[in-house]
Amino acid sequence: MAMLGERTLPRITRTAGGYVKGRWVDGEESETTFRASIQPAKKDDYDQLQALAEGRRVESAIRIYTRTELVVAGDTAQNGDLVIHRGDRYLVTAGGDWNVGMRGVDHYRYLAVRQKPTAEEGS
Repeated sequence: MAMLGERTLPRITRTAGGYVKGRWVDGEESETTFRASIQPAKKDDYDQLQALAEGRRVESAIRIYTRTELVVAGDTAQNGDLVIHRGDRYLVTAGGDWNVGMRGVDHYRYLAVRQKPTAEEGS
């Protein structure tokens, strides 16, 4: 059974990163697809994300509902999965397992923050 508004989206996963000469370097990126429903973040989500964002200002966030387990930033050396939504990259920064043992209802819910393009990617 599909989730409401579910569609196929690009997902970027990264191998483990590490420090090189004192600077963090992300791992290699690879792109796959997964099925998810994207919803706008709520005010409470922004309040939670501001507390998690280590002093960074959160300008745009989304909720992701999926049956696919994603990597959350800070949980591993991979620095979190990136989800492409409407041409923007969103970093998965929080999430939880909403699997309650009911077939067709089990899913994961994540919060993701839009990433600004780096100088290398352009504006």
